[in-house]
This record gives sequence, structure tokens and C-alpha cells, in this order.
Amino acid sequence: MRSSSSALFVRHAREGLVLVLFLAGSVFGCFRDPKIDVTQPRKCQTDKSCPGGYVCGSNGLCCASSDGKTCNNPISTGGAGARIDGSLGDDAPTDAPYRETGAGGAAGAGGILDGRGTGGTSESDGGLDLPLSGTGGGTGGGGAGINGSGGVIGPGGANGSGGVTGPGGANGSGGVTGPGGTNGSGGVMVTGGTRASGGGTGSGGTGSGGTGSGGTSVTCTSSQKLCNGTCIASAECCGGCTGNTPVCNNGTCVGNPNGTNCTAATATACVSGICADGVCCDATCTGQCEACNTASAKGTCSPTTNPRTACTTDASYTMCGGTCDGTAAHRLACNYPSTQCVAGSCLSGTQTYPRMCDGAGHCGTPTPASRSCSPYTCADTTSCATGCSTGQDTCGGSSCVPLNTDAHCGTCSNNCTTSSKHCSGGNACVQCTGDSHCSGTTSKCKTSTNSCVQCIDNTTCSGSTPVCNTNSNTCIGCLGNSDCTSPSKPVCSGTTCVQCAGDGNCSSPNPRCYSNACVPCTSASDCTASYGPSATCTSSHTCQCGQPSSGNLLANPGFATSFSGWTSSDNCPVPSVCPLPLENWDSGSDADSCPTSGSVRFSYYIFAFGQLVQCVSAPAGAYHFGYRFKELSSSDADAVLCTVSAYAGSGCAGDYLNSMQYLSGPASTSWASPSITTSFQAPSGTGSIQVNCQQDSTLADTWVDKIYLNASGYY
Repeated sequence: MRSSSSALFVRHAREGLVLVLFLAGSVFGCFRDPKIDVTQPRKCQTDKSCPGGYVCGSNGLCCASSDGKTCNNPISTGGAGARIDGSLGDDAPTDAPYRETGAGGAAGAGGILDGRGTGGTSESDGGLDLPLSGTGGGTGGGGAGINGSGGVIGPGGANGSGGVTGPGGANGSGGVTGPGGTNGSGGVMVTGGTRASGGGTGSGGTGSGGTGSGGTSVTCTSSQKLCNGTCIASAECCGGCTGNTPVCNNGTCVGNPNGTNCTAATATACVSGICADGVCCDATCTGQCEACNTASAKGTCSPTTNPRTACTTDASYTMCGGTCDGTAAHRLACNYPSTQCVAGSCLSGTQTYPRMCDGAGHCGTPTPASRSCSPYTCADTTSCATGCSTGQDTCGGSSCVPLNTDAHCGTCSNNCTTSSKHCSGGNACVQCTGDSHCSGTTSKCKTSTNSCVQCIDNTTCSGSTPVCNTNSNTCIGCLGNSDCTSPSKPVCSGTTCVQCAGDGNCSSPNPRCYSNACVPCTSASDCTASYGPSATCTSSHTCQCGQPSSGNLLANPGFATSFSGWTSSDNCPVPSVCPLPLENWDSGSDADSCPTSGSVRFSYYIFAFGQLVQCVSAPAGAYHFGYRFKELSSSDADAVLCTVSAYAGSGCAGDYLNSMQYLSGPASTSWASPSITTSFQAPSGTGSIQVNCQQDSTLADTWVDKIYLNASGYY
């Protein structure tokens, strides 16, 4: 790139040369168009700045216009620094943002002797390797020289890249046509600068006049078409498809085909202009039972079985609910049935009409909903009768009544309405004339009184009441003992067979009569003779031995059936010698002589003796302690020794706290009552108490029974 001072000098020199050529062209008639010089662009700011038939182009220069609005051929003239032949001048800036089309070079001036001027040459690239090529064609050859013969029209200059053929040179007077100028390349647009005018007329040469070559053209094949100077396939769309016609269809931009996904905002891009159910659609498709996005016909509004919004359905009468049946006839709305939803009925002289679906999803109610069958009754379960049956009449009333039957006796004027509502012979109203008039517990008609009773004889009675009391006509259990044939209930008490009516009907072992049943006892006094002085009579009226109180902490203290709950321990130095065990449960010796209880028998052998131990959980406090005892033969020695010990832990473990020993003293051969009654004080911190009873100094066998450890009482 040249320096700015050098470029300025060159530019001024060229502008001077252009001026000289312009003057020469004016003298020799180079400008054919009287409106505007095609080789010398005219600057403008508005259309008013240009002559008639021209408008102000976007490049700030006047251009020919057929419609008075836009340029016919938007070819710009050369940019700044264009040469006289259209090529880029030395002064042209090389850093322009884009290249404009350069104007063709002006015709060379006619030669002075033979009239042959040299035409302008073309530049195909505008002189610089910039984004856009020049497109203007060169102008024709120069005019004839002075006194030369008239020249012929020279051919147009060759096209530059994207340019058009320039016009031929005009005839010079007396001279021959100079060679045609070739296309000049486009000049470069300088941002913010002004455009230089095209190259001026060259001075006439002395050589023979040249002919300008024509502009080049682009020829496409039969399967192609021209697009901005380039051949493309016929099925392609020139420049691509955008906006509302985004799809290229065989060379034509069209909208999206039906079935393409869309939104309301992009509906204009659909070929149909309609977006329904999220796709381009052939119709607006707003019916309740139609859709445009079905899998089988996407893009075509079609009937469907899926409603657009749920059809109305009464939850209590779903048979009336609407559906989309997929037919064209019902595509716009849900199809509702008009079938019966509640059956009609007739009950107690009132007919209720059936209810029908109302065609809107609900079970309709007729108006009126029901009617009275009066004066008649229901003919069946759904409708009213239209008259009385044979042998019946309304008798002036509101319903049909039988004539000469139980409901109406003889005539309409003799209506039986009391409890004696049946008609007997002679038109008398009675309760019954046969068993058919009776029911329930009084299913028999006593014809002597025309009344309904329970029984007439024993054939009507059974089970626990097999006898008919003919006086009261009721079924009873018995009238006397002879009616009671069961061995378990041989006595007639009132009208019922029972086991006993008093103690006289009972015997041992169930000598007492309680609620017509023989039982062992009705009080404790019935038991003491057999079960001892402390025996009791249970709530089920059975005798039992005297029971320990609930406060006695010891388990099985009376040894009812064994000495379970106690731990036996034989104190024998040589176990193989002792006749073990030395403690046994004795069922034949109870302190109260109760036949269903026993006691513990301790045996003595040389220095060995038996004992029983039991440990109970117990807190600190005062306790009553005692037991009953006897021995096989009298002696002066102590018979029994019981030791009561307190421990801090449970299970008689942990720290030993204290203990007391209770000696029985000499014993007799019969049960002492009472035997030992004393107390034991368990100290603070007690968690459990151990009771240990054993044979003591006596050499005879010893028995122990009814032991107690009780904080609130005794045994």
C-alpha cells in the first residue's frame, strides 16, 4: 500500500487527466444520453437530485429507474481511485469493509488521424483481494477521430464477476470504431468516504480501431436453474427457506406440512395456517371427540374415542355417562345414551315411573315421578291395575276388597274391620274359620270359638314343651311327673320337667337342690363334715378344702396334691446308707382331714433327717409365721424346726440380713390346732425371704401342714 502523500499526488494527477478526457468527449460527442453521462456518475442525496427517469440509489449516485422507486440495474460505479479503464486506482483504500462494483472504463477518444481510439479495459477483481468482486461491464470503444469516416458500433466489454455487458461504442464521425473496452473491476467502498467517478475518456490512439468483446454469460443444464449467478438443482430453493415458508418443496418455499409439531405462535409457518393439538392441521379441529394428533392420521382432523375434556358422567348412574365413539357423526360432542337408568315399580298401590338417562350424562327424573293406583292396587311389580279382580269390589272405598271372604263379609255393606276380621257362615265376622287364618305361635284355629291358639292337642307341641294344656291351648313341659320321662329330669315343677323340686329329690353325693338341680352344697356348712372345719362351698356349689388366703406368700402351703413349689433336701452323711427320701407327701394325713389334700412327712434315720426349703420375693416388714404339725409317737423333744431368713437380693441370694428359728416343742400324735403362731421382722433392704422346715430332735416321724408367711393375716 502506498503512502498517503504519494497516493494523493497520483489521485490529483488522475483527476486532472479525467477532466481533460471529459472535455474532449464533450467536444467530440461521446455522451449519447442527454439526461446523464453513463461514464460519469452523478452524486445525489435524494431522488430530486437526479434527472427525470433516475432515482437516488443506495450508493449515493443517480441510477436509471423504470418505476421511479428502485434502480433498474443496481450496479455501482467505480469506487474511489478507479482508473479510466475501470480498474482500481492507486489511491483506493485497501482496508474497505466491502468492495463495490466498479464502473466500466470510458471509451477511448477517437484517433486524430484514423479515428481509432482504445476502449477501456476491465478489472475482474477490483484490484484487491477483498470479499466482493466488481460486477460492472466496460463501456464501448471510443469515437472516431477528426475527419475520419464513421465508425461501427464496437461490441460490449466482457462481464466482470457478476456484471452485465457494457453498451457498444458510438459511431465517430469520419473515423472507424476503436476497439471495445473490457469490463472494469468494481472499486472498493470506503466507509464514510465519497465515491470517485468512473474513469474518463482515453486519448485517441494512432492504431487501428479495436472492437470491444461482449460480456460473458452463465448457461445452466435442463435439471438446473440460475440462482444469483450460480447454477443450482431445479428442486433446490434459491437462498434457502425461512419465516412462514421454511420448507423447500421441489424448488418452492412453502409452509410446514400437516402433522409437523407446532404452537399457536408458529401456526403461520404451517402450510394450512392452522395449529391444532400441537401439530399443523388441515382444519381447526376443536370438536370434543376429534383430534389432529392421532397416531394413525397425524395432521388430519379425525374422529377419536378420547374426549378432549372428560364427558359428563353421573357417578351414581354411570350408564348415562357420555363417550366418544370414534364416528364422524359424533365427532363434535360426546355421545350420551337415552336408556333406562332406574326401573319402574309398583308397591303398596303407588306406581313409580322408570327414570331415563337425560342425554347429558345424568339420570333424569320424570314429572310426575309417580302416581297412585287408587282406587285399585298394583297389577304387578311395575304397574297399576285398571280394575278390581273377579269377586272383588271397591265398595265405595279406595281399594278393591274381596266379596264373601275374610276381607269383606257378604256384601259391600258388611265390612269386618275389628280383630274378628274373617267371614264365617252366616256373614259373621270372626278371628278365624280355619288354620289358614292363623300364623306364628298361634297357628291353630279353635273352631269352637273361631279363635287362633297355640295348640289343640299334643301333636302341635314338641321339644321341651311336648304337652298341650287343653285349658289354655298352650304347649307346656308337663302337667305332672308322669309327663317327665327323662331320668335326669324326673320331676314336674309347675309346667316344666326338672331334676329336683327340693332336697327330697336329691341324694349323696349331691344332696342339695339348687335351681331345680341337685348339687353337693349350697353353703360351707354342707362341706365341713367331709372336708374339714375350714372347708368352703364354691360358686359352682362344690366343696373344697380350706384355701390359703391371698396374703400368704408361700406357694402350695397346704400341700394339696404334692409338695410342688418346695425343694427337698435329705440331710444324710452317707446317702448310700439312708433309706431316701426322708421327706414325702402323705395324701392320707391332712391337718383338716380333707380328703382331697395331704401333708409332708419327715422321716428320721440314725443322724439323717429330711427338710423342705422355699424362697419367696418379699420386702422389708413384719410377717406372721406359723404351721401345724404332729408326730408318730409322743416324746419330750422338739418335733419340728423352721428357720426364716432374710436376704438382700432376689432368689435368696446376695447379702444375708437376719433369720429366726421357730421350734415346735414336743408334739402329740394328733394335729395341734393351732400349732406355731409367731412373727418375723424382715429388716430394711430385704429382697427375698427363705423358709426352711425340718425334723428336729425327735426320733419319730413328723408331719407338717398349712405353713404360712403373711404380712396381713394368717394361713
